[in-house]
Amino acid sequence: MSQVGKPDSRPVGGESLRWAEPPGRRHGPSGERKSSARSFAAAAGRQAEEQRTLWILGLQCGLVVAASLLGGWFVIRLRLGHTALQSVISFVGGLMLGIGLFHLIPHALRAVGGEADFVMLWTTLGIVAIFFLLRLFHFHHHDPVRVGAESCGPHGGAGAVGPADAVPETSVPPGEAAARRIRWVAVAAGLSLHTLIDGGVLAASVLADADRGLPWWQVGLGPFLAVLLHKPLDSVSVMSLMPDSMVAARTRRLVNLGFALMCPVGAVLFVAGWRFTAGDGHHVLAAMLAFSGGVFLCLSMSDLLPELEMHSHDRLPLSACLLAGIAAAYAITWLEPAHLHG
Repeated sequence: MSQVGKPDSRPVGGESLRWAEPPGRRHGPSGERKSSARSFAAAAGRQAEEQRTLWILGLQCGLVVAASLLGGWFVIRLRLGHTALQSVISFVGGLMLGIGLFHLIPHALRAVGGEADFVMLWTTLGIVAIFFLLRLFHFHHHDPVRVGAESCGPHGGAGAVGPADAVPETSVPPGEAAARRIRWVAVAAGLSLHTLIDGGVLAASVLADADRGLPWWQVGLGPFLAVLLHKPLDSVSVMSLMPDSMVAARTRRLVNLGFALMCPVGAVLFVAGWRFTAGDGHHVLAAMLAFSGGVFLCLSMSDLLPELEMHSHDRLPLSACLLAGIAAAYAITWLEPAHLHG
């Protein structure tokens, strides 16, 4: 019996059913070779895109690790004055605030077709998670250890900060020294969890941008810059709580290294989890983006809100730095394709 007109129900190359092709093209060796070639080309394209995505993510994680290892040391060696350090914190806080509002949360909404309730639930979870981490570990303290009242006078002290500003062990009561040791362990633990989340933020933002046709340097750019600029401040928290008189230099380096490596660990864990749940990948990606947006909002506010009480004397320059950070975050949105802003 003639087979002309009977549909061929075999799926080819991930497409649905193929109909109305001449029998010779459906069943002949030439048609099969063309179909195999198309399938092979599609698989090769997917593999190349995956390798590009992982390469970009690896590069970003490597730069964040370098910022964690060298950034804190560099900030301390610069011996920034109190106002200068607070200006940096204000700029980074504004940048994180803008990245959360202009990038992470909108991208989460687009990933799930505008399911606002789903996105806001995960944003709230991100805020609450960081709030309780801050309450438990008190790790988000960026002021290096100072000596004497002149560093914390009514104008925040113009004196520089650095390793020499650590209070000598001989001037600290035994109970205070023990409390400090407990505190830096808690801070290191809290910052490690925080950096683990940062790795997930980088992975989610890179995966979300991977199929948008962006140049490699624009993929995940906003969240990457926020994490990169924030890591030296976190490193200052660890190093300033471990002065040479209390902790050996080798121990400080190892702690800082372990803290820095949490970023690629977090990225690897998220990518592995995302692949495991590939059947619902869009919702997993949106959940992490929204959660990250909540994390950024909470961290930025924990930096910015204390300025209302503690730094009223520098309100104009600090406010200018805050606005500059927000403007930088908004400017990054204009690097994205126009169809992503609809």
